[in-house]
Amino acid sequence: MPKKYINTATNHPVMRGLLIGGAIGLIASWFGYPPGRSLFLGFLAGLLAGLTRIAIDRQRRKK
Repeated sequence: MPKKYINTATNHPVMRGLLIGGAIGLIASWFGYPPGRSLFLGFLAGLLAGLTRIAIDRQRRKK
C-alpha cells in the first residue's frame, strides 16, 4: 500500500468510496428504493470505485 494512503484512514480510496457510496445509496432511498438494498448497493459501488482508484494509481507508478 502506498505511504500516501497510510497517513489518515479517511484519505484511503476504499474508505472514501464506502462513505460516498453509502451516502448516495441512502439518497436513492428518498426516491422509493428500499433503504437496506440501496445502502448495500451503494457500499458495493463505493468499494469497487476505491479498488479501481488503487489499481489506477499502481499503473501510473509503473510508468
